Amino acid sequence: MQVILLDKVANLGSLGDQVNVKAGYARKLPGTAG
Repeated sequence: MQVILLDKVANLGSLGDQVNVKAGYARKLPGTAG
């Protein structure tokens, strides 16, 4: 799953970065509805 970061996430990337993560991880990211 590809996501665009809306904030800096430790060990993942910075604002605006497009990164590949597993769906379960994406649901736990700050700012997601999941």
